[in-house]
Amino acid sequence: MLITGGPTRFFNFHAPVVLLGGVGSAMVGSHCEGHIVVTASDVVIQTVTAVGVIGFAERTTIERSTFKGMRWDIGIELAGGSGHTITQNEVIDHICNIRLRDASASVISENRLEGRWWAVHLTNCNHIGVIENKVSNTMRAVNVHSGSGSTIIGNWVADGDSAALIEFGATDTAVLDNHIERCRIGVLVWDAPTTRVGHNTYVDLHEEEPVVTGPE
Repeated sequence: MLITGGPTRFFNFHAPVVLLGGVGSAMVGSHCEGHIVVTASDVVIQTVTAVGVIGFAERTTIERSTFKGMRWDIGIELAGGSGHTITQNEVIDHICNIRLRDASASVISENRLEGRWWAVHLTNCNHIGVIENKVSNTMRAVNVHSGSGSTIIGNWVADGDSAALIEFGATDTAVLDNHIERCRIGVLVWDAPTTRVGHNTYVDLHEEEPVVTGPE
């Protein structure tokens, strides 16, 4: 199914075409020439092609879909809620591929991500799992900005500035078992002293020290 007829897009502003406002509604196997907006709980978006998703609900599932931006926009942006699952998607050509704000107990896994600045950006989120994603050619692969208890595990990251940036007082973040190559540094921890950086594999980094912490 091809879905068109949304507003003319102005620069990087959202151009909503589909509204999923019914509890438990689903969008499957469609091509959408714009953004999908989610305002109800337990929505499933599966095997679709679109510009992006904007969500304001509980337990949103986004899987096996493709989202392509214009390099200045956000691919998947979920504000609030818990129990979200974002898995096995391809999200490319956005300034930020996936952004969660004030969300909790959610999983971002097995996605292929390629963006300009952020692949995954967590702002004031709690207990988010960023697991086994493949990230390339992106400035910051994973940025944890405040929040608590998130885990960055088993991701493959290449050809960016840093694989993980943990900052602004984020607490109890774990960065473990990631493969990081051809980046400037591996992990930057800034004003987040309870971060745990465990075993990660670092290959051909530009800086001598793979993990940088501060401020001193």
